[in-house]
Amino acid sequence: MERASIRAVNMSAPIGYWGPPTSTIDWCELNYEYSYYIAEFWNTISNLLFVILGFYGLYRSIKMGFEPRFHLQYIGVMVTGFGSAMFHGTLQHVYQQCDETPMVWSVLAWIYIVYNNEIEQIPIKNAGNYVIAFLTTIGVIFTVMHAIYRFTTAFQLFFAVLAVLACARLCMHYTGVKDPRARAVARSYVISCLFGLVFWVIDYHYCHTVRGLPINPQGHAWWHIFMGVSSYYGPIFMLYVRLEQLQKKARICDACFCIQTITVEDNGAMKSKLFMRVANMSAPIGYWGPPTSTIDWCELNYEYSYYIAEFWNTISNLLFVILGFYGLYRSIKMGFEPRFHLQYIGVMVTGFGSAMFHGTLQHVYQQCDETPMVWSILAWIYIVYNNEIEQIPIKNASNYMIAFLTTIGVIFTVMHAIYRFTTVFQVFFGILAFLGAGRLCMHYTEVRDPRARAVARSYVTSTLIGFAFWLIDYHYCHTFRGLPINPQGHAWWHIFMGISSYYGPIFMQYVRMEQLKKKVRIHDTCIGIQTIIVDDNGLDYPKNIKQL
Repeated sequence: MERASIRAVNMSAPIGYWGPPTSTIDWCELNYEYSYYIAEFWNTISNLLFVILGFYGLYRSIKMGFEPRFHLQYIGVMVTGFGSAMFHGTLQHVYQQCDETPMVWSVLAWIYIVYNNEIEQIPIKNAGNYVIAFLTTIGVIFTVMHAIYRFTTAFQLFFAVLAVLACARLCMHYTGVKDPRARAVARSYVISCLFGLVFWVIDYHYCHTVRGLPINPQGHAWWHIFMGVSSYYGPIFMLYVRLEQLQKKARICDACFCIQTITVEDNGAMKSKLFMRVANMSAPIGYWGPPTSTIDWCELNYEYSYYIAEFWNTISNLLFVILGFYGLYRSIKMGFEPRFHLQYIGVMVTGFGSAMFHGTLQHVYQQCDETPMVWSILAWIYIVYNNEIEQIPIKNASNYMIAFLTTIGVIFTVMHAIYRFTTVFQVFFGILAFLGAGRLCMHYTEVRDPRARAVARSYVTSTLIGFAFWLIDYHYCHTFRGLPINPQGHAWWHIFMGISSYYGPIFMQYVRMEQLKKKVRIHDTCIGIQTIIVDDNGLDYPKNIKQL
């Protein structure tokens, strides 16, 4: 292999389940050496540490009632782990984006954390919000540019500059901390970063030498391991710094598996800053009584009606029902497979359940909102990954996959009903949605019809805009409450996600028809939305569909 700063994809490598690599880089581990289904085995499974430590860090951060930015950082660690596993497991470009893009977003969040003290001292009202908007803009620009131009060196340099800036500021914090155990955590962060970087450089630049050794040391897998440790300890140290600033009694203590965590000895006041905003018991009491849900959104309760707790958040669900019903009608009329009918039914059920939740703010109806969301996203996973499922060399593989996804849904339903977790649900749903969107983007690259591609872009755009409104409404309610008019961010989340939930299956129906060699086209309807028409769907067409 040539000695170069960017090692091009080795097209002579063995071809496995995912086909020839399309990523802009191929690492030093031999492809498909251990499994036909995993391109780089060790580089894939080593990402498990990101997920495990990220989840544990998120759990502790929520339990201790820390501020949202620390939850977001640990979520970023987990998402990066999943994205990196997808990239190294497939060596496909779309999944390379799922690795590198979360890395940049995570380091931007890390910049906000380590420089938060300076941000709070900016003599501008709501300076923190401006900095968040600035960092978010950088992230969006990078995401778009990286997706278009597929640059590798520019990404590496950009990430490295941000990482160095963050590490330097953390070292400055280190000099102001006296507790020896907290200082040890900071040293663990720095040492892990350095060890990981050494392994990355060796694997990236000296692969020709490594390949000549009796055993490949799997340098990039060690990079994952050390960076997983670093990504856990960095926020732990900054949590300690933050608590010292707030004059809280905090201490570093040993946890299981020889890792350290942080404990707040007087965290009663901190609970008020919990990321999950619990129901506001001081809100006006309407027909349904005091809220019993684990979360109360930013819209004022019973402001417009004695019978509807959150008016706009309730009626905005109408779009789920309307578009879900229309999508179901078209899906049945065109003779599509049952999984598409099921998906649109899930959209409608989610709309009804969400309306029941926001209309009452009662916990039992919150379950009617969140549980259908998970079942719908599981059906969506089955739809977007159906091509891979059909290629599994096992008889009736699709039935096993349906059973597996159903089992996940049942386990979630039972556990969610018992433990009433909110953040775990949000993270779980977010991961599944991310996996679904990633695979859809891969389908997008294979479709040539401009109208079908426009439908896919509508799906992605609506999802991103809706997610932005959700974040704003969820995290910055105190800011919205100070505005003359509440923009009703969560209601807009419903509207954009209703559009997204309609267009996603439309695009996948187009993909499916192309796979079946059917003549299909995207058609404008009278109400300004697009639908799909199968030109050769004779009377026997629905009978040809034998599977879910």
